[in-house]
Amino acid sequence: MGRILDFDNEDAFDEYRNHLEDHLPGNTTKDQSRLIRSNLERLHRAVWKEQPVAYHTELDQDYDRVLDVFVRANDGGVKHKTA
Repeated sequence: MGRILDFDNEDAFDEYRNHLEDHLPGNTTKDQSRLIRSNLERLHRAVWKEQPVAYHTELDQDYDRVLDVFVRANDGGVKHKTA
């Protein structure tokens, strides 16, 4: 998921997708390859064209901080007082 955020234009994304397809295991079926391509394209479209995804890059590895961000995101950004 994180890599999709690197490709804000179609050409860069197409190059990345083609690179991934070229490096699939040899036993990957045609149906699996199509599914991979379809899922990558849907993900890219959702992030860069429809833009319903809100994301936050947290550099701090403190689990309490990450949990706080997760809870606030799920509560619509409301910060609750702790007891």
